[in-house]
Amino acid sequence: MKSPMLTLAVCTLEADLQRAKAVFASLAPIAGVEYLILSQGDGIPGRRHYTNTAGARISIVTSPSRGLSRNRNIALTEASGDRIWFLDNDIEITNGDIAGLLDEIDAHNAHIHVCRIRCSDCDGDYKDYGRSRNGLLGLLRVSSIEIIADRHGLANNGIRFNESLGLGTAFPSGEENLLLIHARRAGLRFHFSPATLVAHPCLLEERQPRQAWRNPGMLRSKGIIARQIGGWRGVALCLWWGARAVRYTGSAMAPLRLLDGFLRDSRRVTR
Repeated sequence: MKSPMLTLAVCTLEADLQRAKAVFASLAPIAGVEYLILSQGDGIPGRRHYTNTAGARISIVTSPSRGLSRNRNIALTEASGDRIWFLDNDIEITNGDIAGLLDEIDAHNAHIHVCRIRCSDCDGDYKDYGRSRNGLLGLLRVSSIEIIADRHGLANNGIRFNESLGLGTAFPSGEENLLLIHARRAGLRFHFSPATLVAHPCLLEERQPRQAWRNPGMLRSKGIIARQIGGWRGVALCLWWGARAVRYTGSAMAPLRLLDGFLRDSRRVTR
């Protein structure tokens, strides 16, 4: 039996399973597309299925594990599609969005497709797409729900999410950026689409820079990313982020937390 072309993988916690189901609630069956929910915290690993009101078959894979990066790695293993779209449980997507992505995949010979996000709670885009997302530094501007990856291309190069980073760990961000950095260094082909194919709450107040820069774990995550960029660019990025940390927090400790992350080996960071 031929594998599906695409898996839509929504990662969630068991407590938020209903919200994850809402993502797929109105999606119709599409040839070559698999709908998959990865639910952590159930305690009993397994797979079950249900059919939504539009007739689409949805699979739920349960796991007692914790950590978003771990859940995404489970998605890489459990998905049947040649390509996988990493999605959150609070996004909005339509059949038209999926059809648009299938057209993009068909038109461009790439291992990694990067789309754009629109706001679901206000008018406009989720971020400034006037800035380039190509190159090592540009990849730092990519969010996980914009990433559609060739599962085989990742597996053949030993590329997975670093489970010591991401929500649910001491270093709660940057795991998708590290995956893209490793993919670029492995020579995987990228396509940066101008298409806006998914919606996410913009939460403008909550996303103010001061909030993130006050989180010690976020600062250490940035240091780890700068270390992975490496060379003079990594050092310059660490210094630049250190200056911003002081600006947004007014604390001399903020750059030290960033430096602490920079001096760690991200392959061996612990929770």
